[in-house]
Amino acid sequence: MKKIIALALLLLLPLCMNYAQKRKQRIANEQTAAWRYELQNEAVGNEQTVLVKVWSYSKNVAVARNQSLKNAVHGLIFKGAAGNSDTEKRTKPLPPLVSQPDAETIYARFFDPFFADGGDYQRYATLASSGEAGSVQKIGKEYRVATYVTVQYAALRRMLEAKGLIDSMQEVVTGKQPTIMVVPSDNWCIQQGFFTEVDNQGTIERIPDYGRALQEDPNLLLVISKIGELMSDRGFPLVDLEASLKRIREEDAEQMLTTSKGTGAELAETPLERLSRTAKADIWMQVTWSMNHMGPKTSITFNLQGKDAYSDKQIAASSGTCPPTFDSAIELPVFLAEHVAANINPFNQQLMAFFNDIMENGREIRISCRRWDDWEYDFESEFDGEELADIIEEIVAENCHNGKYGSPAISENRMDFTQVRIPITDQKGRDLDARNFVKVIRKTLKEKYMIESKLIGKGLGQAILILGGK
Repeated sequence: MKKIIALALLLLLPLCMNYAQKRKQRIANEQTAAWRYELQNEAVGNEQTVLVKVWSYSKNVAVARNQSLKNAVHGLIFKGAAGNSDTEKRTKPLPPLVSQPDAETIYARFFDPFFADGGDYQRYATLASSGEAGSVQKIGKEYRVATYVTVQYAALRRMLEAKGLIDSMQEVVTGKQPTIMVVPSDNWCIQQGFFTEVDNQGTIERIPDYGRALQEDPNLLLVISKIGELMSDRGFPLVDLEASLKRIREEDAEQMLTTSKGTGAELAETPLERLSRTAKADIWMQVTWSMNHMGPKTSITFNLQGKDAYSDKQIAASSGTCPPTFDSAIELPVFLAEHVAANINPFNQQLMAFFNDIMENGREIRISCRRWDDWEYDFESEFDGEELADIIEEIVAENCHNGKYGSPAISENRMDFTQVRIPITDQKGRDLDARNFVKVIRKTLKEKYMIESKLIGKGLGQAILILGGK
């Protein structure tokens, strides 16, 4: 009997080992499918190969190392690789070979088998001679494991081009990417004490002071630069906050030497509105972070908000909390950027969905038409048999994008338009903002009805037209 049991166990042993191996691989694949990794460009070899450092996450060190090849190829295709700022290397970031955020889903019939066990991804990656990068970090219940991987970069690109994937994907993406400016959020500025107080008709408002924040917080500029690199690596053109603030200061100095043309004061602009007008970014990427101290360790909670610079509406969001790490190991800008990178792709998908919408349906702006209190007419007055309000609405309808605008709120003394969709560019191909769009209304009213007006722009997305004189 004992011999029979022993023989049965002997026969079952290979099956058990095979099951265990399959289970181990299944778990590894499930962990890899989440694509939790970071990538850094270490060296480029004659434009044919690249050496990347891959940090992979898993509860098993061996699993993380085994999946590093797959992570390296996936990263270079869809996420790109960050540059290395080490003074001895100074490598540049590598943009993703495929720039469309949802390409992996759209072309799943190709990429699913490509990244499957034994898939063709193996043809393009090998462990470098150094193999393990000598870095294994325990983070909570899992490990962060670093390896060096050599990728046949040029061959990978040629394969994607030969399959027609890159060309077809690029056709889906709009020809123009939205420009982005990374700024600290209002909440962060106020919490850190970087604000000024203004009296707005009896109400005290706190206005963020970006200039002082950049000068006094040693980490802010580095955080903005690191997150800006993440966006730049993914093909988004950046507008520099510090340079824009400098340009505004120069403009203010020039205006102080210029006398006002009229006697009335213009409506005030907030710093964000002035930045919008000067820098003309499409999207504000507002960053907030806070440090959570837990004994000798600290975690970081971050929040990203994408806001349309024209309508000030939130169009994208991402947040998370980095795992607790010993204080001595935290270099805030680098640590924050690494963990933001793990959440950046869904954020970018939201940005591109928004931008594709405005490319198709136009930008959204607000228009306010008012009258000076000493003007003899109002918006119910008739010109050539039509009420002034109807004339203005007809001009807006004729010039907005595909006739799209919200019904205006009208009274004797003002008209307010919201959700007005305007073309991205004017007839000469120049970017169009609210003030330039409303110039058409002002010009038409003057030429046809001899109505003088004063035009005031607030940021990129709002314009105020005051009728009855300048």
